[in-house]
Amino acid sequence: MTDDDLKSLALDFRDQMVGIDLLRAVFQAGAASRDAEIAELVGVLGNVTTHLVAAHSLLSRGGKKAAASDTIFKIMLQDYEKSFEAGRKTLAKLRNL
Repeated sequence: MTDDDLKSLALDFRDQMVGIDLLRAVFQAGAASRDAEIAELVGVLGNVTTHLVAAHSLLSRGGKKAAASDTIFKIMLQDYEKSFEAGRKTLAKLRNL
């Protein structure tokens, strides 16, 4: 192997390392961005779930006049319960990541 061959290999290796370093930097920036987005989503989901629980609590304590019938009222409460339980479950999963 000649000196020129060795220099060429060294340059190729350096270029590959620069490429790897660039990929690593891009990945880390992307990961930080995703972490920030996840944190924001967890905050929003927590806020929505809290308000849904509060609305359910108020309605279940005597807000039957808000619905056209008892059946519709019960369905509304069941839908709220399903939604906030899904929100709570998702929040618990996300907070344990």
